[in-house]
Amino acid sequence: MVVIPEEIRNALGLNEGDQFVVIGEGDA
Repeated sequence: MVVIPEEIRNALGLNEGDQFVVIGEGDA
């Protein structure tokens, strides 16, 4: 798993609890 920096989460419109693996590993 990757910890997403707050600024990146905000840019992607994600919430505090959202997590996802790096691109290429479970990319949705």
